[in-house]
Amino acid sequence: MACVGVIETNTTFCPSDPSMTDMSTGLMTGHCYCTSLLEMGSLLICLHQMNYYDDAMVKHLSKACSRSHPNITVDGQFFDAVYDNALNYAITPAPDMDPTLTCSTPIRVRAEPVRIYYQSYYNRFSNFTLTLNLGAGFIALFTAYMIVSGMSNWALIIFPGLIKKTNGPRVQKLRALFSLSATFKKDRTVPMKLGGYLFGYIPTRLETIVITFLWLYMIFACSFRFRHVRGNPMWNMKMGEIGRQVVDRSGVLALFVYPFMILFAGRNNILVYVTRWNYSRFNTYHRHMSRIFFTLSLTHSVGMVIASFGISSTTYRYRMSQAYILWGLFGTVFAGFILIQSMLILRRRSYELFLAVHIFFAIIVLVSVHCHIDSLGYGGFTWTVMGLWVLDRVIRLYRISRFGIQTATVAIISGDTLKVTVPKPANWGGKPGQYAFVSFIMPSCFWQSHPFTMITENDKLISFTILIKGGVTHGVFKHISSMPGRVANIKVAIEGPYGFSSPTQTYSQSLLLASGNGIPGLYDHAMMSSKSGAHHSVKLIWIIRDYLSITWMQEEMSKLRRTKVETVIYVTRPIDSPEYIEDFSSSNTLTSTLRGSIVSDSSAESIDSYYLGSESDAGTTYSVERDTEKKEDIYPYPEPVLSRAERARRQLPHVCFKEGRPDIDALVKEEIEQANGSLAVVTCGIANMVDSVRYALVNNLDKSLHRVDYFEELQTWA
Repeated sequence: MACVGVIETNTTFCPSDPSMTDMSTGLMTGHCYCTSLLEMGSLLICLHQMNYYDDAMVKHLSKACSRSHPNITVDGQFFDAVYDNALNYAITPAPDMDPTLTCSTPIRVRAEPVRIYYQSYYNRFSNFTLTLNLGAGFIALFTAYMIVSGMSNWALIIFPGLIKKTNGPRVQKLRALFSLSATFKKDRTVPMKLGGYLFGYIPTRLETIVITFLWLYMIFACSFRFRHVRGNPMWNMKMGEIGRQVVDRSGVLALFVYPFMILFAGRNNILVYVTRWNYSRFNTYHRHMSRIFFTLSLTHSVGMVIASFGISSTTYRYRMSQAYILWGLFGTVFAGFILIQSMLILRRRSYELFLAVHIFFAIIVLVSVHCHIDSLGYGGFTWTVMGLWVLDRVIRLYRISRFGIQTATVAIISGDTLKVTVPKPANWGGKPGQYAFVSFIMPSCFWQSHPFTMITENDKLISFTILIKGGVTHGVFKHISSMPGRVANIKVAIEGPYGFSSPTQTYSQSLLLASGNGIPGLYDHAMMSSKSGAHHSVKLIWIIRDYLSITWMQEEMSKLRRTKVETVIYVTRPIDSPEYIEDFSSSNTLTSTLRGSIVSDSSAESIDSYYLGSESDAGTTYSVERDTEKKEDIYPYPEPVLSRAERARRQLPHVCFKEGRPDIDALVKEEIEQANGSLAVVTCGIANMVDSVRYALVNNLDKSLHRVDYFEELQTWA
């Protein structure tokens, strides 16, 4: 390149072809030396003069020029003959020679300009080699981190005994400082606010350290070994040359981040099985990889515009007319739109709209990036991204087909919750704490799927307890509200199971803390852990708003009566009132004027088995069948008026009810101090409660001589 550059700057052997000219240098980029024996002779003289001619050069020239000489063997002998002939006729151009004139004889060039060209080209293109190595280093370091993290997480499953022995004071301190703590004090799943608006989630301290390292790595990678060659024929100014090196490096490094960014966002991420990370952690890294990708892309795009202006207005206009340049700018702009559109406040306001726009913009960015880089030889990156994206969708369809379209029984319980019960195929798995994506096959929402934690204890059924919010759940609620008994059969598609089950059964004790609708997975854990052996103790704590909320899990809570699970329910708003006023008729039909509604259990033998429903139906009169004789045997006529609290205690005598908000710190501290063996603390529910449990555990980790591990099953989706 150095020899050709100097030769073509001093004279002309081939007619000018704009398509074969590098607009940044004005130099020919085609192989004129292959079609012109005069330029080839000049090139060979230069190569011999500069000691660049060797076996590797012969191989390179043969590969480059074979097509231009189809009837001749282009090898070392061929080049030697051209070189010997050129020596006989070569001239040294005069300094004032017009380089645009076509030359009819080989030329000799001075060594000094060749050295400058060589250093200039080497400086530019070695930057690409270094960039590829830095990108590979980024992948290698993050992969090493995932492997080490995965080994630690898998050891909890494969070598539980060894992990439980790893519990000295230093280990406890390191875990409290890094692996378990929130970044600052307490908040992890509670979103951070900026100016009163939801801004985003704060990672754990370990995640923050890793994310900070990723940013520092990329900043460092874009900040060193940039040099200017004095007399550079491509960039006369130092700023121009170094600026272009920064532009090239940032653009290529962005491509190394791109596959990770897409892979981490997918449900069927193969790295899940390497690391045993939950979706929340991958989503955290996805967001920060996206921000790094955009920052590098913006640096690349803005820098290229500035560099083009820095050469000349002609160069700028030419580049801005090139399709691949426009595609690159287009992709950067839409990547910026994605960054704005992904703000937490917008995700929370309308998640379905966010998701649809997010995917649409992501496709635009992918197509734009591909059209920008494919002609430059980097298309493998975007083909990889496309492959990962398509593979994720294919696996989703496969998972849905394994479960099949089933008919679910969907009921409204306690006015703000849906209970979804679905027949489970025999070959379909599912463990405590895992979740699945549910699609209700209804005209208004069949294309949407949302994740919910399952109850899997029954071999034939799985169930979901879903809090009614906006979007799909509200649409289903409106549909069922018009049905008799507020129950309906709805076709559903189930995709899953996803996530990992916390290994509670490998510990001596389990402390399961749930709040609100976070109870399903922890109930499942309680049932499974209760069967793991006589020496395993299980304590389930459920924090609910009022006694009416018990109806979400009435049947499941009743089943715990036959287990060794110690169950405690905290009712934070225990405001109570009589349930109903009775008026007996002469028949065995009871007419009740309710202050709430009741949803009957078809298997009930007495009024005690009836579930409390929504208070929105206050004043409605229902007639229900009852066994008068059995009723009178139990309660002398007239029957006393029961409060919700009294009813709950009668129906669930094995449950310890406590009214008021629990002191999470004191509760966790007590359990840790009293632990007689290894302790698994599992939590799911309201974000503030989950963060409180984590904070309490970190502060009291040293209160036990035994291993205490924390498992968080709350997934932050939006």
